[in-house]
Amino acid sequence: MTGRLAGTSGDEIVRLLVHDALVKGLILVGAVVVLIVAAAVVWRLLGRPERHDRRPPPRS
Repeated sequence: MTGRLAGTSGDEIVRLLVHDALVKGLILVGAVVVLIVAAAVVWRLLGRPERHDRRPPPRS
Protein backbone atom coordinates (compact mmCIF):
# COMPACT_ATOMS: atom_id res chain seq x y z
CA MET A 1 0.00 0.00 0.00
CA THR A 2 2.93 2.36 0.50
CA GLY A 3 3.66 2.27 -3.22
CA ARG A 4 0.12 3.37 -3.92
CA LEU A 5 0.35 6.33 -1.52
CA ALA A 6 3.81 7.50 -2.67
CA GLY A 7 2.58 9.84 -5.41
CA THR A 8 -0.70 11.01 -3.85
CA SER A 9 -1.54 14.34 -2.28
CA GLY A 10 -2.54 14.92 1.32
CA ASP A 11 -6.21 15.23 0.42
CA GLU A 12 -6.13 11.88 -1.36
CA ILE A 13 -4.50 10.21 1.64
CA VAL A 14 -7.11 11.65 3.99
CA ARG A 15 -9.88 10.44 1.67
CA LEU A 16 -8.38 6.95 1.61
CA LEU A 17 -8.03 6.87 5.40
CA VAL A 18 -11.62 8.02 5.93
CA HIS A 19 -12.85 5.42 3.45
CA ASP A 20 -10.82 2.75 5.23
CA ALA A 21 -12.27 3.77 8.62
CA LEU A 22 -15.82 3.69 7.25
CA VAL A 23 -15.36 0.22 5.77
CA LYS A 24 -13.90 -1.09 9.03
CA GLY A 25 -16.77 0.50 10.97
CA LEU A 26 -19.35 -1.17 8.72
CA ILE A 27 -17.62 -4.52 9.17
CA LEU A 28 -17.71 -4.04 12.94
CA VAL A 29 -21.40 -3.08 12.93
CA GLY A 30 -22.20 -6.10 10.76
CA ALA A 31 -20.33 -8.41 13.12
CA VAL A 32 -22.17 -7.01 16.14
CA VAL A 33 -25.54 -7.46 14.41
CA VAL A 34 -24.68 -11.07 13.55
CA LEU A 35 -23.61 -11.69 17.16
CA ILE A 36 -26.86 -10.24 18.53
CA VAL A 37 -28.99 -12.26 16.12
CA ALA A 38 -27.08 -15.45 16.97
CA ALA A 39 -27.54 -14.82 20.70
CA ALA A 40 -31.27 -14.23 20.21
CA VAL A 41 -31.63 -17.46 18.21
CA VAL A 42 -29.76 -19.47 20.83
CA TRP A 43 -31.83 -17.85 23.59
CA ARG A 44 -35.06 -18.75 21.79
CA LEU A 45 -34.01 -22.32 20.92
CA LEU A 46 -32.66 -23.23 24.34
CA GLY A 47 -35.17 -21.24 26.34
CA ARG A 48 -34.59 -19.12 29.36
CA PRO A 49 -32.68 -20.74 32.20
CA GLU A 50 -34.74 -21.65 35.25
CA ARG A 51 -34.41 -19.32 38.16
CA HIS A 52 -33.05 -20.92 41.29
CA ASP A 53 -33.87 -18.95 44.40
CA ARG A 54 -31.62 -19.47 47.36
CA ARG A 55 -34.48 -18.97 49.77
CA PRO A 56 -36.70 -21.94 50.55
CA PRO A 57 -40.40 -21.59 49.76
CA PRO A 58 -42.51 -20.06 52.55
CA ARG A 59 -44.15 -22.44 55.01
CA SER A 60 -47.92 -22.65 55.21
